[in-house]
Amino acid sequence: YVGGELRSYGNMVIIKHNNTWLSAYAHNGAIMIVPFDAGRMAVTGTATPFLEGVLQSSDGAAHFSASQSGHAAYAEGAFGAEERRLVMVGRDGVVTPLAAPPRPYHWPRVSPDGQKVLVTIEGSPPDLWVYDLRSSAVTQLTFDVGATFGAWTPDGQRAVFTAARNGPPNLFMTAIAQPAPIERVVSSAHLQ
Repeated sequence: YVGGELRSYGNMVIIKHNNTWLSAYAHNGAIMIVPFDAGRMAVTGTATPFLEGVLQSSDGAAHFSASQSGHAAYAEGAFGAEERRLVMVGRDGVVTPLAAPPRPYHWPRVSPDGQKVLVTIEGSPPDLWVYDLRSSAVTQLTFDVGATFGAWTPDGQRAVFTAARNGPPNLFMTAIAQPAPIERVVSSAHLQ
């Protein structure tokens, strides 16, 4: 579960690991976990650091993603740092730095099958890239689009992202298999 519908708790991430429910949140560059009773919607233990050195934006958002396959990816580093590393965490808790070269990575997202990572690399403009966990290849997905906040479609075949093309940032989509056109998902005069 990821969301903010439970108003008294704010935005939350709840993970089931080895038949134990945990709530995860970012605090001072660390992903903290705390035992959670999903039936009572209550914390049942003490928060402990799970991952240290996770990049957080100036608004506190962690550059961290977990997939149903049990893998997690995050951008390692401190806010304002130019060069960061991509790092994976397996179900066993083993942290593995990826072979991708250090770059200004943001918003990594693990594919639904756990085999790829979609990530924004800051530049002028920022664009989406895909890191293949099997081959260690890093492939540029968008070119001069200003793509940020990428997300996978549930089937893992497409990426949805925000870009400011001919107006305020709106939602766009493209296929992971390239070359593919970029399609506007919906047009709005407002930020999406």
